This record gives sequence, structure tokens and C-alpha cells, in this order.
Amino acid sequence: MRSLENYGMDKSLLLLVLAVFLGLAGCRSLSLSGVGKMVSEENRIPLVEAGTEYGSWQTRDLTLDYRYSRDQSTLGISGAISFAGQLKNNFSFLEYFYLSVIFLDSQGRVLEMRGLTSTNYGYIDYPITFNTTLTVPYTTQSIAFSYRGQARSAGSHDTGSSTYFWEYPIH
Repeated sequence: MRSLENYGMDKSLLLLVLAVFLGLAGCRSLSLSGVGKMVSEENRIPLVEAGTEYGSWQTRDLTLDYRYSRDQSTLGISGAISFAGQLKNNFSFLEYFYLSVIFLDSQGRVLEMRGLTSTNYGYIDYPITFNTTLTVPYTTQSIAFSYRGQARSAGSHDTGSSTYFWEYPIH
């Protein structure tokens, strides 16, 4: 009869692999997309059925000036992101930045989350622009925005300071 030792496996390694596998299997239903969760009313931006709309969305970290046009099942959206003084005055570079749009139903329930723009290693003083067209889920009534990023001072990875910043309105 063959044992684990014959296959060159240590029992503790086997137990570790088994524990990781079972842990991951238990997390299978864990969703990071937020689908089905809620966005509070103050974070929702109602969509008009047709035509072009302009708006500005501001948080402690940034201002997003956007324009969108909805045509039945598509949404053309463009914008410019400017970072707030608290980031620009203390940091020089963006390590990364991701901006997403969240499609919501009439109750504020998340239908889908889609990326709008991302950047790696850019100067924080320059606006980030985007222009894209997305397919809109059928029951979409409003949108919200979400972002995450990391800013770094002028030093290197070893000597410069950094900060993480984010806005995630899903609860």
C-alpha cells in the first residue's frame, strides 16, 4: 500500500492544500461585484430616457465632469477627472486609478458594474479623460460612480510616501 510519504507529500502540506481548497469553495458565493446590493439615494444619478445630459460629481478626492447620451440600450459617456487639492498638494504621481460606473434599477439595486477608465503611473496634476459607449442593462434607471486609486509622493517606492483613496457607494 502506498502512503503519502511514497508520493513525497508531507501530511501538513496536504492539510494546508485541503484547507485552502475548502476555504475557497466556501467563498464561491462571495461576490465582489455588488450585484443585487444597494446604493443609497444620495449617490444615485437619474438617467434621462433620451438626449444629452451634463453633470459634475464631486467627492473628497476628485471632481468628475461628465456628459452622457442615452439611446435605448446604449449609453455614450465621456468625462474628465480632476483630483482634489488634498491629493495634488501632497502627492505627485498616481500609481493606479480605476473608475467604474454602476447601473442601478429604480430601487437603487446594483444591476451591473463596468469600468470606464484606468491608468497606471501618471502625474496627478493632469486630468484623466475618457469617452466610451456601453450597453445598458434593460431595467436601468440611474447610475453611480465608484473609484479606487493610489497616489505617491516624488520619492521612489522605497522612500516616497503613498496613500490609497476610494469611493464605493454599494452597501
